[in-house]
Amino acid sequence: MLRTVHPRRRAEIVDLIHSPIFQSLVNMGVLNNCRELQNEANLFEQPRIWFPSFPQEWPPEMLHDAGQITLDLSEKLLPAGYWLKDATPSNILYRGAKGIFIDLLSIVPRPPKAAMWHAYAQFLQTFLYPLIAVKWGGLELDQIFTTRRDGLSPEQMARVITGSGRLRMSVAELILLPRWMSRGTGGTYSVLEAKSAPEADFVIGRLYRGLRKHLKSVKPAAPESEKLHYDAESYTPAQRDAKRAFVTRSLAHCKPRRVLDIGANTGEFSRMAAAAGASVVAIDNDPAVVGAIYRRAQKEDLEILALRLDIARPTAGTGWENREQASFLERAGETFDLILMLAVVHHLVLTEGVPLERVIDLAHRLTARYVLIEEVTEQDPMFQKLARGRDGLVSRYAGISFRAICELQFEILDVEELQGGSRRLYLLRKK
Repeated sequence: MLRTVHPRRRAEIVDLIHSPIFQSLVNMGVLNNCRELQNEANLFEQPRIWFPSFPQEWPPEMLHDAGQITLDLSEKLLPAGYWLKDATPSNILYRGAKGIFIDLLSIVPRPPKAAMWHAYAQFLQTFLYPLIAVKWGGLELDQIFTTRRDGLSPEQMARVITGSGRLRMSVAELILLPRWMSRGTGGTYSVLEAKSAPEADFVIGRLYRGLRKHLKSVKPAAPESEKLHYDAESYTPAQRDAKRAFVTRSLAHCKPRRVLDIGANTGEFSRMAAAAGASVVAIDNDPAVVGAIYRRAQKEDLEILALRLDIARPTAGTGWENREQASFLERAGETFDLILMLAVVHHLVLTEGVPLERVIDLAHRLTARYVLIEEVTEQDPMFQKLARGRDGLVSRYAGISFRAICELQFEILDVEELQGGSRRLYLLRKK
């Protein structure tokens, strides 16, 4: 990825990327690398993160860890005379389950006697306030960041957190106090200076430690989710073994480098793909499920990017002219060698009312080569459960051939009928 820098910042950036602290942070995996192109004025090159994601697609665990990365970076920059001029989750991208700070231009020299971090309010509004709103206000991150790129203000938080929630110490200190202090001042503040540089270092360091303490207090728990058990209830042990064997066989045949797992559920098949050497994006609409996949990917050091996303209503493009952040479908189109659509098509057809032809068409547009897809027939107990009250959709679904629809745009390479005959697995190759 190439990046231009204004001439007045060039010398500053060159000094930074040649400093010992910069290389140390790159080696730690906290900061994205950068090098100046020698024959191009003011042009720098950075490694590309192959699949960008945005805070509205993250589970709370990822936002929390992005906040930790921001504070880790800030604390390590402090003795080197630098700080971050802004503090937002937009500065973090994820390679699998590992967050990395990408906005090199956010790192600037710190005034030696500055005793107040200028990005303090932004850290509150884009990290701590959203996590508080999720934990104690009943909101989800997509409800916040889809329309509020800059997070939540103290005034908005005061409306979100009501009643007994306001009695919590972190809420009172982080939301109510800044709100009261800003009254009558227009929200402005004076630049605070210490008497000496060492005193300023101490004050800023204490501020970072205080934010870390507050961040720890809103760390997401590991909630139970009904969906975590759904997949296991839909298969007999023999069916599950046959499904695993088919996925293993398909991964060996396709040898994918990049995999998209749609409706990842527990993440079992995402983990199988990652263990086979693929970089995986696993999407599901249940935040508890996505958080669990993320935590396990971290624990097992698997390259799985877990995103909370409903494929029936994927993330739209946002920002100026809807182009600052590309839509999910724009980012995903023909990016993946293999698409997994296991136990998801019947949900799209019956619950969302999407015609089967359109589901297969989406698979064709997303994949560069292969699709591993599961057919759930009308005889399946889960199909019958979802079909109640949807007679029109069921009759239309029953009147078409799943295989014939697939063969319009794909070549069928392999088929496995699970024991009982109500489910079939297909490995498809794009025509």
